[in-house]
This record gives sequence, structure tokens and C-alpha cells, in this order.
Amino acid sequence: MGRAQRNPSSSEPEQARACHTPLVRRRAGSLLCALVVVALTGCSDIRDTARNRFQPVTPGTLAVAAEVPVPGLWQGTAGEATGGFEYGLASALADELDLELQIVEVPFTDIVAGRFGAADVALQEISVTGGRQRLVDFSVPYLITAPTVVARRDAGDAAELEDLATAREVRWAVRQDTTQAQFLADVVRPDDPPVEVATTAEVLAAVEDGTVEAGLVDLADALIGEKSSESLTAVARFDRREDVAVALPNGSDDNLTAIDQALRTLRADGTIEDLVDTWLQPEFATDPSRLPVILTE
Repeated sequence: MGRAQRNPSSSEPEQARACHTPLVRRRAGSLLCALVVVALTGCSDIRDTARNRFQPVTPGTLAVAAEVPVPGLWQGTAGEATGGFEYGLASALADELDLELQIVEVPFTDIVAGRFGAADVALQEISVTGGRQRLVDFSVPYLITAPTVVARRDAGDAAELEDLATAREVRWAVRQDTTQAQFLADVVRPDDPPVEVATTAEVLAAVEDGTVEAGLVDLADALIGEKSSESLTAVARFDRREDVAVALPNGSDDNLTAIDQALRTLRADGTIEDLVDTWLQPEFATDPSRLPVILTE
């Protein structure tokens, strides 16, 4: 148990340190995009290697599994995506691999269970966990995030939640089969069982209509949810960093190597940071680095 602390520094994922350096320039959204890659060879060499390695299910096409729409991440429909951070990243990956982009609608629960259908990869704000790594392959991370509390502005204690003891006393909503649901069960351990729903939108709706006192969602979802609602606020984030990565079917081998190489190029040339600037930061209600942090140890 501990009280909230402000303005913590974020560091890069342990497994990525061999080929990453911290981004020196800090700005709004830096918690979500805190890394830049130093390419070990020239970008053109990496690009050619990635294109030669990747073997799509359908020749000439990069089929990306996702649930559409998701505010800030995917706009439009699977048949006609029009924007969003992960749509932009999917498009950039397709360009790097010299393939045409196709979006395939696949439920999140299927993706994390390793059921990709005809898709080559999945981009759905998927956090890397040990359990998921047994079912899918993960690329190097492209975002850093954290479980974040959302409450009504007039929710009393929940709107000022600053420590683990208070977190255990409130009634929660959470999306089932997510890292947030596991975090609530393993770390927060609330007194009352949480309300588990199928989508992040349902979590926010349960908070907004007063069904629960607080919701636990991904950091970006919390900040976007606050901006789109007059009654919701992102209260604090927990002190657990999560790496978000591209997911691929188990045993992807060469395809995984190609995606990693493409992501390194997109980090090194500033594409990922530009996508954060374009699609995420304008949707955020506040700078994520300014959110209080709830300590769990």
C-alpha cells in the first residue's frame, strides 16, 4: 500500500534494451511512446531484409487482425478504416513490407488465445504477458502503457483514489480477459467482485451511469475516455508498466523477425512518434506523465 506519487520516470522494457535508447526529448504522451530505436544497420538494409523474410498468408497482402472502431486507435470500420494510431502503424508496416494492407475483424479474446483466422498479425493494444507468450508470438514493443483508473468526477473517494487500500474498497468494472482484469484479481484484490464486461466502452459506460464506482482500463483508453465525456475523469495509474506489441501466431519465426525489423525502422525514422503526435495526443485529456501513480509495493 502507498500513496500516489507524481511525475515518475518511465524506462524502456528490459528485453528491448540491447537495441533501444531512451528518447531524450520528452513531451505529452512520452509514457506511451518512450523509446527510439538505433538501427544496427542502414534503414534500407533492414527494409530489404524484412521484405524478403515476411511470408503472408495471402501473397501480396498484410492481413491485420483488429477490432474496429476503437477511439484513437482505429477509426472507421474493418472494411474501411479511416485513421487512428494503430491503423497508421498497420499501414506503415504494410509499406515497410511492400504489401497491401487488409484489416480482418477478429475478437480480442480470439487474438490473445492465438486464434488469428486468416490474419498474419494483430494490432489491438495487446499487452505482453507470460501467459499470452505461451499462445502467441510478440514483436518488440511499440508502446508503453499502464492500468489506469477512471471514475466519475463526482464519485467522492473513487475520484480521489490515491492508494491501494482505497482501491480495494470501491466497486470496479473491467474488461474480461484483459491484463487489467488479471491485475485487479492478483494485485488490487477488491472487497467486492468486479463487474466484468466485454468491451472497454462498456467499462466506461458502467462508470458513467453509476453502476460501479471506478473502471480499470488501459492508459490511452482512460485519457481518451475522459476527453470524450463531461462526467468521467482519469484518476491515477498504477505503478505497473505494460509493453504493447504486435501479436503473431505461435511459431511465426521469420515473420516475427521481419516485423521486429520493420518496427525498428519505424522507430528510428520517427514514424511511431509522429503517429502518437497525430492520433493519440490530440485525443488525450491530459499529459499521461502527470497522472498520479498508485504504488502497489
